[in-house]
Amino acid sequence: MAALTSLLGMIRRRKWLMAILSALIALVVLLIAARLWIASDGGRAFVESQIDGREAGPLGTIQIDGLSGDPLDRLGASRVTLTDSEGVWLTMENVAVAWSPARLMSKTVKLDLVSAEKIDVRRRPVLERDENENSESSSNWAVSLDQLSIAELLLQEGVAGPRAAFDIDGQFRLPKSRTFDLSLTALPLEGVGDRVDATLKRTASGAYRLDAEVDAPAGGTLATLSNLPDGDSASLSARASGTLDDGDGFAQLKISGATVAELTGKITAGGLLASADINASRLPISEQLRTLIGPSAALKLDGDIEKASIPFEFSGTLASGSMSANGVYRSRQRDFDGPINLDVTFSGLKELVNLDTDLVFSGSLTDPREAPGLTGNAALRANAGADLPFKKVEGPVEIVSTGRYVNFKGSLKGTGIMASNATGRRIAGQSPKVDVAGDYNRDTGVVTLDPSTARLAKGRIAASGAISIREKTLDVQARLQQVSGLLSSAPDLS
Repeated sequence: MAALTSLLGMIRRRKWLMAILSALIALVVLLIAARLWIASDGGRAFVESQIDGREAGPLGTIQIDGLSGDPLDRLGASRVTLTDSEGVWLTMENVAVAWSPARLMSKTVKLDLVSAEKIDVRRRPVLERDENENSESSSNWAVSLDQLSIAELLLQEGVAGPRAAFDIDGQFRLPKSRTFDLSLTALPLEGVGDRVDATLKRTASGAYRLDAEVDAPAGGTLATLSNLPDGDSASLSARASGTLDDGDGFAQLKISGATVAELTGKITAGGLLASADINASRLPISEQLRTLIGPSAALKLDGDIEKASIPFEFSGTLASGSMSANGVYRSRQRDFDGPINLDVTFSGLKELVNLDTDLVFSGSLTDPREAPGLTGNAALRANAGADLPFKKVEGPVEIVSTGRYVNFKGSLKGTGIMASNATGRRIAGQSPKVDVAGDYNRDTGVVTLDPSTARLAKGRIAASGAISIREKTLDVQARLQQVSGLLSSAPDLS
C-alpha cells in the first residue's frame, strides 16, 4: 500500500507524466467507445455508407443492403449486388462473414466463415480495366478462409453453358504447425450434373492424403469452362497418401471415356520419382499445341525432397522434340540455386513460324521466374528439301526475356550459305560469321535488328532494321563493305 501511495505521489509531482497517463487513458476510453459504436446501428450505417457505391475493382460497383452484426467480428447483409456498365450481373442473399481484423496488421485477410444463402450470377460481367492498376500491389497479402458455405450458387444460361445450380462447401485452412485441411465440394442442384469433391489434408505427424473426383458432363458448366468440344465429357480422379519420406499418388484425366493424361508419383526415403503420360489429340487446346505435343508425350521428374536444397532432374519427350534439365531448387527461398542446365531439341519451328528447320540448344537457364535467360550454344539446321538460304547456322547465343521483350545476341557461323546461288556462294564463302543482336516484341510480333555484322569471304555486310513475323514484311537497311567480286561475278548488276 505504501508503494502505491509513493507511486501516485511521484505521478502527481511530475505533471508531464500525469499528462501522458491522462492521454493514454483517454485513448483507451476512445477506442472502447469506438469499438462499441461500430457494432451499433449507427456504426453499421456508417460502414454501409462507406461500402455502398464503391468500385469493386474491375467487377463493377458494389451495393449492400440490410447490414447486421458486428463489422469487426461477425457481419451479415441481407443483399449484396454487383453492377457493371450493363446493369446488375450478380446478387448475393443473406451473406455472413466472420473474420479477424487484427490479422490485417500482418497483411493477412483472415476469414473464419463466408456463407450465403444464394448467389445468382445472371450473366458474365463487363470487366473494366484499371489503367493505373499495379499488378504488384497485392502480391504481399495472404488470404485464409476457414469455411465456405453457399446453399445455392445459380449460374444462369450463358454464364458457363446451360443454367446450373450448385451447393458449395469448402474449407481452406492455411498451414498451422505444419498441418492443413483443404476441401471443396460442389454438388449439383440442377443442370446436367457437374460435380466436384476434393480433399487435401496433412496431420501433425506429417501424413498427407489427397482424394479428388471431378465429373464434367458434356455441355455442362465445367465442360464449357474447359472449352471441351460439343459432345465431349471429362472426368478427373486423383489419389495420394503417405508422408514426405514415403508415399505415392496417382491422377487420371479422361475425355469421353478415353484416357488423355496419367500422372504417377512415388516417394521412397525422401526421393521423389514422378512421371506423366499425355495424349494431346483430344485435349481442349489449340490444334497447333496438339501437333507439337503429340499423342504419346512423356515427362519425368526425379528429386530428393528431404533436403532444403533439392537436386532434381527433369526430362520430356514430345512429338516435336525432347528436353532434359537438372539443377537445385531451394524450397525455403522458393527459387533455384544457380542456373539450370538445359538441353533441347525442337522440330516444331515449321508449325510455329513456318521455318522448316530443327533447333538444338545446349546451355543453361537462369532466373526462370522473373527474367528467364538462356546462355549456351544453339544450332539451326535446315531440313532436307527446305527452301532456305543456309544448311546450318550455329554458335553461342544469349537470350533474356523481360516482360513483353525478348532480347537476343549471338556470334554465329553459317554453312551452306546461298548454296544454290553461285555468286552468293562465292561471296559468302564456306563458313561466314555473323554477330547479331536485337529484340523480339511479343505484342507486335516484330523483330528489331540492332546493328549487326556478317563477315564474308569477300568483305562484310552491316545490317539493321525490323522484321515483322506476323505480317511477313521486311524493313532492313544493309551496307556492303569491301565486298569484292560482286560486279564481276554478276555482270548484269553493272
